Amino acid sequence: MCRISYFFLLLPLMMTTIVESSRNDGDDCATEHDRTRIIGAVIDYSSRVGREQGVAMEIAVQDFYPSTCWIQLVLRFKDSQGSSARAASSALELIGSEGVQAIIGTITPQEATVISEIGKATGDTPIVSLTSSPATDSTLLKNKSPFFVQMDNDINLNIQCSVAIVNNFPWRKVTVIYEDNNDFTTDSGLITLLSDSLRVVGSEIDDHLAFLPQSSASEQDGVIEQELRKLRSKSNRVFIVAHSSIEFTVSLFEKAKQLGMMEKGYVWIVGDEIASLLDSVDASSLYNMQGVLGCRTNFIDSAKSFRQFKTKFRKLYGTRYAEEEEYSNPSIYALRAYDAAWTIAEAMDKSQVNATSKELCKQILSSNFEGLSGRIRFRNNTVLQHQTFRIINVVGKSYREVAIWSPDFGFSSTSQKHGQNYIFGNMTMKELGPIYWPGGLQTIPKGWTSFGDDKPLKIGVPARGAFNQFVKVSYDEGINGSYVTGFSVEVFEAVLKRLPYHLPHELVPFYGSYDDMVEEVYSKGLDAAVGDTEIMAYRYQYAEFSQPYLESGLIMVVSVKPDKSKERWMFLKTFTRRMWLITIAMHTFIGFVIWLIEHAENPDLKSFGAMLWFSVTVLFFAQNIETLLKTNATVGCNGNSFIVRYLISVLGFKPNNIRKIDSINDYPDAFTNGDIQAAFFVVPHAKVFLAKYCKGFTMTGPTFKLGGFGFVFPKGSPLALEFSEAILKVIESGEMPGLEEYLLTSYKSCSPSTAGSGGSNSNSSLGPRPFDGLFLISGGISGFAFVVATVRQVRRHDHFIRAKLNGVRRWALIFLDECSQIVTFRFSLGNPVRHINNQGNILVT
Repeated sequence: MCRISYFFLLLPLMMTTIVESSRNDGDDCATEHDRTRIIGAVIDYSSRVGREQGVAMEIAVQDFYPSTCWIQLVLRFKDSQGSSARAASSALELIGSEGVQAIIGTITPQEATVISEIGKATGDTPIVSLTSSPATDSTLLKNKSPFFVQMDNDINLNIQCSVAIVNNFPWRKVTVIYEDNNDFTTDSGLITLLSDSLRVVGSEIDDHLAFLPQSSASEQDGVIEQELRKLRSKSNRVFIVAHSSIEFTVSLFEKAKQLGMMEKGYVWIVGDEIASLLDSVDASSLYNMQGVLGCRTNFIDSAKSFRQFKTKFRKLYGTRYAEEEEYSNPSIYALRAYDAAWTIAEAMDKSQVNATSKELCKQILSSNFEGLSGRIRFRNNTVLQHQTFRIINVVGKSYREVAIWSPDFGFSSTSQKHGQNYIFGNMTMKELGPIYWPGGLQTIPKGWTSFGDDKPLKIGVPARGAFNQFVKVSYDEGINGSYVTGFSVEVFEAVLKRLPYHLPHELVPFYGSYDDMVEEVYSKGLDAAVGDTEIMAYRYQYAEFSQPYLESGLIMVVSVKPDKSKERWMFLKTFTRRMWLITIAMHTFIGFVIWLIEHAENPDLKSFGAMLWFSVTVLFFAQNIETLLKTNATVGCNGNSFIVRYLISVLGFKPNNIRKIDSINDYPDAFTNGDIQAAFFVVPHAKVFLAKYCKGFTMTGPTFKLGGFGFVFPKGSPLALEFSEAILKVIESGEMPGLEEYLLTSYKSCSPSTAGSGGSNSNSSLGPRPFDGLFLISGGISGFAFVVATVRQVRRHDHFIRAKLNGVRRWALIFLDECSQIVTFRFSLGNPVRHINNQGNILVT
């Protein structure tokens, strides 16, 4: 109450502040050029930001006056009291009754539109806004109110900085907290902007909480406590305080501390409007904010101009608000208010005596100077600055900087050198840090919790699986409890190492079916489930799954040593006798029609061969699975898995023909005793079975594609996405093939090369013996067709063949005659021959 009374005593003085010359020789100049220019200011004196802005504007006018010789600047203040309607009415009052030539203040684009419409009779007055708003709002407003100038930066940058922090860590859901005031409301579109930005990086708003202004501090504290208790009962632990005054923030974190929401596991991120004002917060308030991360607008705090301003600001602010003297350092909001006042003063100084509002606005938009907040120049009626943010972490009695963020380069490290921050090139940091998290946590919080708070997650594992090579539950008398091993558990442990945080958990044996285990996750009896659980579409109504860590499918395994006498003619049992007769007759008729059509064009017996081969090829494609169904064969499978349901509903097996087998060791006996004629496994299980029993069994038939093995999580759990990413890291690292190889080669009696080969070859298809009869028929028919076609060909071309043979024989005789002459000639060279000529003389050659 003392502070409020003190404020109202000083308010009339602040609203009529007139800045006069401080130079001795300025009196003569002012007298000669008696030109008074009035600047209106609309600010919220009930807030720290508003008080800083008022003091900064006064200092700006004081600093500017010595640089001008013909104008006298006057500041007229109006208090908006944090009300949107009052801000607009105050601006209209300044334009109408006070005769101001320009206005500075916390006026939104929407309020400027109202002012422009109502104040047309008094002419358009340039309005320099100190309120952040989306750049799109300012651009659209340019056409409606061309005299509106945005001095603050695009609020999208503030939002993007907070989103960048979320994206740097494995948080997929956040809760947004904000004050529902004139520039940040549920309907303002800013929540939508934040939601859209989070969605781009794979996160989303899990909940948002708006606090309306309260009539008293005690009432506000009660509302804050009530709402925080609701948030504490939910699983999400990542909170973004998107927009609020520093006064509200202090109360918020005080209650959060009392309710244990600043302990291990919680994450708090604050925006620029809070982080930039932490220098004005006392030590007790900072104690309640330990571990908070924030985005703070970066500015050069080592320049001479800033140091001079800081000295003046601390002196005037400490005098004006004695109760805040200890924390009177200026924030970025004070710097922007200073630059805004200087911009208007300089524009007025450059304008002519009778300059219009349009000419004054043109001078404002043509500004180009180095201000305290950065380079001041405008584009599309908005200040154009390359804005960067310091990522700060509240620790102890103050805060420390952990990185620099910019929309162009992302996160970069910082270095302190002579009080100056430097960005090391475009280096992108993998992590921000080191970071002091709430509760003193050294590892990155996972961002959510189960309803058991700090209790380890209860992760179910199938205790009655047929293949304990994947999950095996054993009892240890030494610890008087069970322990879990197996391939799936090893994969789970490898994935845990890839998570960016520690995940307390305990593996709980589950003795029901796999479907029951999934439903137990749905009903919150288990926090997750790990094992050789197949990802199936119908299970998604109860839970979510991670990325599959092992590919899968449904495959059939059969014995390679069945009864040969029955096996040879097994295919005949696929159809009834009547069906076989109809099939043969139909195929023969169709073949005859084909032959008849072709014979008309080319009277050749080849068409008859084509007819016979057509019938054979159609008869050859008898399905293996169809044979099992038609013969009512009994098949086996893991009765604890989804396969029973799949065989009945998808493949059409009768429930009575399905034998449920509990262990991998029971399958060989089931085959030997004739209890089953085939077994169905998922591919990973089939590989293990054939690796252990590598002789006498083989995989056959088509593979029915399935979703693969995955881990089970509750609906909406962020762990599903985080585990999926970690699983991919394990797969890409090459560790998964090593685990698989160890799983299959753990059986010394069988090698991977012989697994599934039936002891002879690696062919995964059924051997030819069951189809010997079919091959005999098809071979006989096709052989007969070949013989007939060959004979016909020989008869048709008999004269051609004879001519060829005679030609070959003639050429062979000529060749032999030539050879004999050569031999005779060579022999005569070694033995002279005597010849008698016609005259009876003897000649020697």
